[in-house]
Amino acid sequence: MLPATTDNLLLSCLPPRELIRFGATTRANDEVVSSYMSRAFTIDDLLSTYFTPSQITQFRLVQGRTGAIISGSTAVEFFDRQRFEGSDLDVYIEHASAEILGLWLLESGYSFLPRSFQNPVFPDVLVDPLSEDTNGEQSLYVGFGVDTVCNFVKTSPDRRVQLMTTRGPVMDVILSFHSTCVMNIITHRAAFSLFPFATFVEKRSLRKPIDSLRQMDAEDKWASRGWSFPSGIETSEATDPKSEFCQGFRRVGDHKCWVIPLRAIPGLPRDTATFNSWNQTVSMNGLFAATYCRMKAVSGFPRPILALGADMGACFSLE
Repeated sequence: MLPATTDNLLLSCLPPRELIRFGATTRANDEVVSSYMSRAFTIDDLLSTYFTPSQITQFRLVQGRTGAIISGSTAVEFFDRQRFEGSDLDVYIEHASAEILGLWLLESGYSFLPRSFQNPVFPDVLVDPLSEDTNGEQSLYVGFGVDTVCNFVKTSPDRRVQLMTTRGPVMDVILSFHSTCVMNIITHRAAFSLFPFATFVEKRSLRKPIDSLRQMDAEDKWASRGWSFPSGIETSEATDPKSEFCQGFRRVGDHKCWVIPLRAIPGLPRDTATFNSWNQTVSMNGLFAATYCRMKAVSGFPRPILALGADMGACFSLE
């Protein structure tokens, strides 16, 4: 058996599907692949750019307390086992919980870097009218249901955490992203890719029905990173129950998702992200759409979620 460092070098070259195929050849290879994946897909390595080991544990505990999730380029980096130059840590959180995480970032050595139109003080920026964007600088996010973008920075080396506060359920923003390749999330307990085969094997992304310069800029960014944006899909793909893009019911963590459990930490609450569900459709010109109801938080279930009306029954009240 080769040493772990050699396994890392060889197996890092294999896409996810080939990793699984290689592991299925023999019991010994299955052990090699399992060992490699436990090293390659670690949240501690991903977050080590931004936090110390003890801070990583604290961050995940704050995630669990507030329902914050990691998404954007950082989540793609985790699943794709690569790092993008100049990327930040993008954290999405309900607006009402943002003060908790923002204050923790300040206590952890980060500084709040306001934009020109923002109140220069955190957490005042979350409630002050001066935080309204009068110059269009925040327009990149607002159309996706983001209320406020707060930048926290550290130097030596330079690091940036972008705290995106959402008006409603965080998954509402994720499913409103420009295309499917960025619909991946990391909670306090697990990482979820909603369309893993298309995103990480085929490097293919379906667009949302949005026509704007913002979407074009986003497509250019991800095209430069190796993703394609097809102008259509086969009818069979939209109707095949095995397809990620089959029209119908989906849920975070269902059998079409790629789910990677994270290192266990005592005291973590349950993961409410898996209660988010939606109905998806894909047009023949390759446009993806998701429909759902926004459900308020209720007693005993602190996070607002997305769900089909019949899915959650009478446990929640519609907004």
